[in-house]
Amino acid sequence: MKNNKKIIMISGIIIALLALGIGIFQIITNIKEKEREELERQNLIKEEINTNYNIFNELATKFNEQKQELNNTLSQLYYQTIPEKNEEITNLLDVYSDIIKSLKETSLKLEKVCPNEFTDSDLKRKCASYKISLENAINVYQEDILSYNNLIEEYNKWIKTQEGYLEILKYENEIKE
Repeated sequence: MKNNKKIIMISGIIIALLALGIGIFQIITNIKEKEREELERQNLIKEEINTNYNIFNELATKFNEQKQELNNTLSQLYYQTIPEKNEEITNLLDVYSDIIKSLKETSLKLEKVCPNEFTDSDLKRKCASYKISLENAINVYQEDILSYNNLIEEYNKWIKTQEGYLEILKYENEIKE
């Protein structure tokens, strides 16, 4: 009888230890799975940030090139040449506007995935710099549109003293902050 009790007690201890071992194994497996999922989530976020940041940088480069082309065209402009250059300038301004819209769209994608919890300094830099770049681009764009519209306003005043020139419409600024 004593042997049966010992066997039952030892069996119970072995089963309890086995259950405890299985439970600890499950806990460790769950912790590792959660860590793996979190690492995977962070890698996806990093990839999305890097992809959208690269797109944003390409658009910023196009924006600067378009601004330079617009400035070159406007710097060679005289009141007498505005009517013949108006379509070209409007096309340049349309492309300029499209680029700024694309910058804003890409920045919205970055805004969604740029959390503050990242310790990666490269990601923090990217998440901070796109905001500054976007703000600067919007300000420059709006100043350029305002400057062009002021030129057209002055031109329209000038044509009242001249013959043979038609009034030009101001460029519609579709970008609001």
